[in-house]
Order: sequence, then structure tokens, then C-alpha cells
Amino acid sequence: MTLVATAVADNVAGVHAQSGYYDVFVDIAISGNYAAGGDTLDLTTIAKRGGGRGSILMAFFEPIAGYTLTYDRTNKKVLFFNGATQLAAAAYPAGVTGLSVRGVVKTL
Repeated sequence: MTLVATAVADNVAGVHAQSGYYDVFVDIAISGNYAAGGDTLDLTTIAKRGGGRGSILMAFFEPIAGYTLTYDRTNKKVLFFNGATQLAAAAYPAGVTGLSVRGVVKTL
């Protein structure tokens, strides 16, 4: 399934302007089924907010219901792990479905 990120805040007053990168805080809603190899999440539009040029350096998401989320920027996917084991392709677990996850996207 394709996940959708909603920007909730941009870099505050150019906090990182001297270092050349910007932060965009996002929420993603979890619903539906998890795809093998991760769910698609294209952060290109989000990365252009807050003064960024659209190059994603990295994205971090808070853990949710015992799962760790990892962003694969090359393939534009979010991977869900329970410990070292990736979530299998199936419906999201009941403790995850319907929740929103906060994250930060660091951009150039």
C-alpha cells in the first residue's frame, strides 16, 4: 500500500540554515496492508518545503506498537521491523492500523 505523509511543521526560523539542511516534520497514517519489501512513501514534495531543494538526506520515524520504521530513500519505501524481523506482507497488525506516526525528514 502507498503511505501518505502530511507535513505538520517546517524548519523553525531557519534553525539549520548555516549547515544547509532543513527539517520537515510529518505524520503518516497507517492503514490497509503492508506490502512485501515495504510500503511506498514518496517524500519528494515534502522535501521541497521549509527551504529545502528536494534532496532527502534521511527520514526518521518514531517507533509504533513495538515496531521500528526505517526509510529506504533509494526505493522510497518505509520498512516495518519487529526486532530484526521485517513485517510480512499482510494486513497491518491491529495495534498499528489506524495510528499516525510522527517523523522528521532532513533535506538539503
